[in-house]
Amino acid sequence: MTTCKVDKTGKAGTEGKNQQKHCRIRCGPVCDFVARYRRMRIYEQLSIPLSVLTLIAVIVAGVIYYCQLRTMIAGVDRARDTAEAAKVTAETGRKELELSERPWVSVDVSIAKPLVFDPQGGTISLRWVLKNVGHSPAAGTAVVAKLRFWNPPTIDLDKEQKALCGPIHDLPDLPGVSRTMGDTLFPTDQETKTRQLSFDTKDVELGIVRTKNAKPVIIPAIVGCVDYQFEFAPGHHQTGFIRIVAVPNPSFPKSFQGIEPYKPVPGDIALFPYFLGNGVTD
Repeated sequence: MTTCKVDKTGKAGTEGKNQQKHCRIRCGPVCDFVARYRRMRIYEQLSIPLSVLTLIAVIVAGVIYYCQLRTMIAGVDRARDTAEAAKVTAETGRKELELSERPWVSVDVSIAKPLVFDPQGGTISLRWVLKNVGHSPAAGTAVVAKLRFWNPPTIDLDKEQKALCGPIHDLPDLPGVSRTMGDTLFPTDQETKTRQLSFDTKDVELGIVRTKNAKPVIIPAIVGCVDYQFEFAPGHHQTGFIRIVAVPNPSFPKSFQGIEPYKPVPGDIALFPYFLGNGVTD
């Protein structure tokens, strides 16, 4: 293999035209670079390795910066995760404390005066016994109730209860006002409330249940809730109730029969829990 010889002027050595031509062909670019390099001044020659070293230093610095940036991002992510975990822990502790120290209001509903019909419709008087079985006062305690006639599928008692109590549950908290709208029940306190509910003839007509080979009947229902608030936290809390007003069915224990409208009401009418809407809702 023929090597390329370069003299001090940077030109290829002359060992024959063919060899010189061969040299240009084999290493022309290298020979040209060496020739240009030797013609450079000393500071120009040094600038090339310095440029290379500078490029290497920039690359190394970039790698270090990138690694530091990744470490910082990982640290920020860990700090955020720690903060979120602390927040969840604090919220869990708050809820556990709230559940252990909050008031719980139970309600027992009974008939104070029996159902009676009159030309305008009718009335029934009910008794609610409220008791705070929790560990802190229940403020603004109030009974919200109305009488409806159960006539499935026309009248859905669960939806009726939500339509009645839902807007109250979602009321904004008004410090110094909303908690004074009802009574305050301290732990173990018991309170009895009595109220008369009325209905008109239109309600009766809409509530009549007609079945084949059976007399038309109505099935009155008491729909409502006990609404109250915490002393230490905003928001409304409720204990719901839905009771069917009916006559016990002697043939089937714990079942009931409807009431014939505008007829003498049997003396053994009672309240039967509906399968939904009873108990603490939140």
